[in-house]
Amino acid sequence: MFFLSLEFYIFFLVSFLVYFALPQRMRCFFLLGASYLFYMQWRVGYVFVLLFCTVITYSTAILMDRFSGKREKKILLLISIVSNFGLLCFYKYLNFANESLETLLSYFSLPYHIPHLEILLPLGISFYTLQAVSYSLDVYRGDQRPERHFGAFSLYLAFFPKLISGPIERASHLLPQLKRKADFDAERIFSGLKLLVWGIFKKVVIADRLGIYVSMVFNHPHDFSGQTLILAAWFYTLQLYCDFSGYTDMAIGCGRVFGIELSQNFNFPYFARNIADFWRRWHMTLTRWLRDYLYIPLGGNRCRPSRWRMNILTVFVLCGLWHGANWTFVLWGALHGFYYLFGRATIRIRMQCWKTIRARGGLLTLWQVFVTFNLVTLAWILFRSNSIQDALYIFSHLFVDIATPVYLGPSQFGTIITVLLLISFILMESMLYLFNKGYFRAVSTIPFAMKCPLYSILLISIFLFGVSSHEFIYFHF
Repeated sequence: MFFLSLEFYIFFLVSFLVYFALPQRMRCFFLLGASYLFYMQWRVGYVFVLLFCTVITYSTAILMDRFSGKREKKILLLISIVSNFGLLCFYKYLNFANESLETLLSYFSLPYHIPHLEILLPLGISFYTLQAVSYSLDVYRGDQRPERHFGAFSLYLAFFPKLISGPIERASHLLPQLKRKADFDAERIFSGLKLLVWGIFKKVVIADRLGIYVSMVFNHPHDFSGQTLILAAWFYTLQLYCDFSGYTDMAIGCGRVFGIELSQNFNFPYFARNIADFWRRWHMTLTRWLRDYLYIPLGGNRCRPSRWRMNILTVFVLCGLWHGANWTFVLWGALHGFYYLFGRATIRIRMQCWKTIRARGGLLTLWQVFVTFNLVTLAWILFRSNSIQDALYIFSHLFVDIATPVYLGPSQFGTIITVLLLISFILMESMLYLFNKGYFRAVSTIPFAMKCPLYSILLISIFLFGVSSHEFIYFHF
């Protein structure tokens, strides 16, 4: 049951109507049943993996609260972490580890072969296991009281709008909302539906149209060079953002309709002025999780410089590995770690250069955004490439035959339409960014009737130009 399917919208409408028709004491159980039904539509077996994580995490947290000894609590915490991450490693990394070990040992002519196991990765496991582990750690630290209502806790992990691709929610943020009564608020519901439509527009009109061109180039990179590879890399940078942030907008919009406010996951990341700023804006709930549950426990910046640099690289490499069981993701994470460290090491030199050439204000900001965007784009090449060999080919041919005319795809008219739609989207995103920064506040006073044409244009664009592939990119992670 995809977010973009007719079945989902029927499911969503029925769930919405029944939810507000039920008394408060039954809403949590109904929403939990609806979430499990939603998950079962992908594959029934997925439910048992999610249920196992739920029972283990819930039980160990309750027991942690009963035991006063630190040793017992550590054992229970270890059981929860090993159980959750053990499942994640089994489903996601077992074949990757075996293949990598086999390749390594082959260099030394050592025999090693374990058949490739046909393991189907449960959708959303990368997200709900992080939620489960963060909950266990919060209970262990005393930052979160264990939730004794099993239905509410189960819903915390399984709430269907964010189950497949996040946001990665903290228990302190989501659990109280699940138990709080939500009144039927037309303004809030309409706000959620607007966000849902905006997410659909980003996904089917922008991301999926860009994806046609991107897939053709990245799946056959040796057929192209120069401007075509550069254009495909830029297209993928925007495709990934519109695809993932589109999903997040839809998830937040759906949650808001039920009176549940999910966490913001994106804050105009391609307006970032440096890599550190980019990671404060991109996949924000993952960044916070890595900071609070990995970077700080490793010592953060409260250690000698060499150890701090190792902590940064470790976090970024594991971030890459979390995204996928492939060395391209590991290298992508390592490259971002290098970006971050290089930026910190050269900040004084760069500031002196800007001072010398008297660069300041809007022009300096535009230059910083332009450089950061292209550095991120170069890293996304690793993220998207099917293999390291493909990525190396693209890197080495970005400026080869640069005068060769750019490839316009199987349908030149379709590509031109895509570019025009993309330009329109960039203009809208820029306006939203400026509005968010405090400009154009008068827009908020515009009557609803005057905003209707904009909503109408979005809906018409979805029906006229949408080319949905149904599947979201982050479903693979």
